[in-house]
Amino acid sequence: MTDDRSDECRRIVRYLADVHRANPQAEVSIQELTFELLIDSEATRACIEQLAHEGLAEADLFPTNVWVRLSEKGVTVAAALNP
Repeated sequence: MTDDRSDECRRIVRYLADVHRANPQAEVSIQELTFELLIDSEATRACIEQLAHEGLAEADLFPTNVWVRLSEKGVTVAAALNP
């Protein structure tokens, strides 16, 4: 999470961590992230791709529909982020 979108990506990680605490198997759609976090879909997709590349998230990156959840590494990183 070291690029220009790091704040947006941190917000996404925190949101995914909240979802993970409620249900570790739950996946979140890109639409839900853009709506709940008020981040445009292009930036949200870029963050998801970055998080997946860094091993912090598991994502199905379909052209029109994206689903994501934190990996175990992502859960660990999320726990270290300030609220």
